[in-house]
Amino acid sequence: MKPLSYWIRLEPDLKVFKFKGFVAIDLKLDEPVSEVVLNVKDLVIKECSVLYRCEEDECEYNILEDREELHVKLPRIIKGRAVLKISYEGVINDLMIGFYRSRYVTVDGEEKYIAVTQFEEQEARRAFPCFDHPSMKAVFNIELIVDEKLTAISNTEILEERSLGDGRKLVRFTTTPLLSSYLVFFAVGEFEAIKDDSSKPVIRVLTAPGKSVYAGYALQNARAALSFMEKYTGLEYPTGKCDYISVQDFLFGAMENYGAITFRENLLLVYPKLTNRSGLVRITSIIAHETAHLWFGDIVTPLDWRDLWLNESFATYFSYKVTDSLHPEWEAWDRFLLENTLEAFKRDSLKHTHPIQLPGGLPVNINTSTAPIIYNKGAAVLRMLVEYLGGEVFQRAVSVFMEKYAYKNAETGDYWSVFEQVSQIPVREFAENWLTQKGYPLIEANLEERSLQLKQSRFAYQPEEYEEKWIIPVELIVYTSENSRVVKYTLNNRESRLNGLPADSIIKLNHGGWGFYRVKYNVENLQRLSELVEAQTLPGADSFNLENDFYALTLRGDYSIGEYLYLLEKYYSKETRYLPAVDITANLLELNLIAPHYKSKIASYGLKLAERILDEIGLQPTVEETPQRAGLRSAALWTATVLESKKIREYCSQLFEKIIRGGEVHPDLQAVALKAGVYADPAGLNYIKKRLESATTPETERVYLLNALGAVSDSQLLKEVLDYALRKVAKNNIFIVVNSASRNPAALNWLWSWFTDNINELEKLPLTHLGRVIARVTPYSGLKNISEVESFFNSYRSPGDLEADTIKMALEELKVYGQASNR
Repeated sequence: MKPLSYWIRLEPDLKVFKFKGFVAIDLKLDEPVSEVVLNVKDLVIKECSVLYRCEEDECEYNILEDREELHVKLPRIIKGRAVLKISYEGVINDLMIGFYRSRYVTVDGEEKYIAVTQFEEQEARRAFPCFDHPSMKAVFNIELIVDEKLTAISNTEILEERSLGDGRKLVRFTTTPLLSSYLVFFAVGEFEAIKDDSSKPVIRVLTAPGKSVYAGYALQNARAALSFMEKYTGLEYPTGKCDYISVQDFLFGAMENYGAITFRENLLLVYPKLTNRSGLVRITSIIAHETAHLWFGDIVTPLDWRDLWLNESFATYFSYKVTDSLHPEWEAWDRFLLENTLEAFKRDSLKHTHPIQLPGGLPVNINTSTAPIIYNKGAAVLRMLVEYLGGEVFQRAVSVFMEKYAYKNAETGDYWSVFEQVSQIPVREFAENWLTQKGYPLIEANLEERSLQLKQSRFAYQPEEYEEKWIIPVELIVYTSENSRVVKYTLNNRESRLNGLPADSIIKLNHGGWGFYRVKYNVENLQRLSELVEAQTLPGADSFNLENDFYALTLRGDYSIGEYLYLLEKYYSKETRYLPAVDITANLLELNLIAPHYKSKIASYGLKLAERILDEIGLQPTVEETPQRAGLRSAALWTATVLESKKIREYCSQLFEKIIRGGEVHPDLQAVALKAGVYADPAGLNYIKKRLESATTPETERVYLLNALGAVSDSQLLKEVLDYALRKVAKNNIFIVVNSASRNPAALNWLWSWFTDNINELEKLPLTHLGRVIARVTPYSGLKNISEVESFFNSYRSPGDLEADTIKMALEELKVYGQASNR
């Protein structure tokens, strides 16, 4: 049994937030059936009938709420083609899932709403009865009956729009390509739009009234990203329009609905005196990510949720590929190492992790535990595969794959069959090695005289005997007194040896950082590599992964915190490059939370590093500088503020005062000025609250303010701030405040108690956001009372019990930090 097409008519009422619906599903029944089982949730079924061989009969039905199923009993056993017709009613909810309402305030202060959908992973059933699984692709014919003054949007362009004579209009859209239910979209409300109709498809950016003036950057980048993906895949975008839509109340960052992509406002709109360079990078990257989904996810869709990585890993990889092609000066692949490889390492270094390809049969809960593996690790492994095969071969394989599976479902094995066919390389063995195993490898590199012994094992913060073994493409660089040369080698076994190296060799593995593994060197080679760092001989990516591997091994217990700080003081004394410097500042701030007995040493080195960076790049942004330089300045300013630099605190306080007075502060300084300013002096807290309570504050500024809210350095005030956030901050933003507070030294001694005292309120957050709060609060604030934290979670069951993996992750991180803090 499978659906061939849906015909859906909805009548949403934005005054009472309810809707009437009708769906007709054209079914193909390969075997005789007496019952059809659909997915529904929070819908009231009014009538149900089946049209079979020109006869229409009413059907009995039953809803199993716990299974979210509608069982339709057919009047007789039938086979072949039939049309199931269902009339129903539903609620336009305030949950930011399904068919929901999003509030906005006009420039005149009037409160209004739009109705919009968010169906991934399994929420289409809240809007219409359907086969709510990615394998059940069908075409959709959508009609909306709406107020004549409102705009209606769906996946495809409008076919017909006509008045009904009663103040309403019927808007009918062209038939979609074959889609899975979670990619269906419709919205109703007041929208402004700008468009690019210079070529097909027509691209529009839609916003709330008064905000389309901030959409030009998005429109330009949407066209560029879409053109890049068409050229790269060899497959043209198949329909006549593609919309990029700003939504005020949004649960995630963005959503790749076919032809109607939705975004949080701050990830789509550019405010000239507010959006900083990092914000421009983020917007460009998110647009590229969601545009890539039109091919990876929408046109070709996974057969089962277990293959969701085929959507998210590919889209994440292409977000950097596209950005790098548009702005090579932004050094996107350096950011990739920090934002993907490193984030994946952190999650995958835990004993309790999971493979990229998840167990099949159940919808995937994309949360704090799973996202770093599906998105970040998957993208990092893809990048490694690209290097392994070569960029041209990879692109050719993608093109062949798209041609073969366009508008169909595919699973992981289908990809590898095509990749092997194109490359003539046994890709399947290599790829499945990485996709189906937990964790990632540590290579122990022991250089003795002219021989290099390589030994692989699974890296984990809690060492055990693990069975995993990988095929590892190793790129190493051999330094000698005369020159350097790159060697590529594939490590297939647990141990291997490279002989015949020059006598004075210094070996650096993972040259360029594209390999998804860590390295531990023998003492002599490590010291000589460190001397190359001191001499600024190693490239920035190599200097970064050498330092970061050492830090990870410190958390594992191979080295002490004192030894890590010695490495920094001795060999990284001149380092100011973006990758290593930003990572070091982050690690120092983390150690400042978990290792108070090293506080003076951390402050000593950290302040020297921050001052060195700021002396080199300056306190004020320049016109020509890159987003990396701007980000490095912000990291140095915040580090210096936390580590109590009087000079920098005064500087940030002056910037904050200027903002309060209405003066103009460079966009690249506003976020850190607010955060560091309130950390240095909580007197500006009232200004932050006032701006947050203004309904017309742009979401971009709101995110800056929310991060600053959690940075108050006075403990009592910070407690009041968190209570204020629970009362006054929108549910989809509360986790931003808690996340900021979780890294605030002022909260360490009491944040866990605040969490348990307010657990009932926190459980009212969207489940994904509750998971984020648990993941952020537990590892640091639980250090003072580990046994109490463990006892709490042993008996705790979150709503729906869907966050068990996040809790397990948070408890293991707590244990790792607890052990490291004692070294």
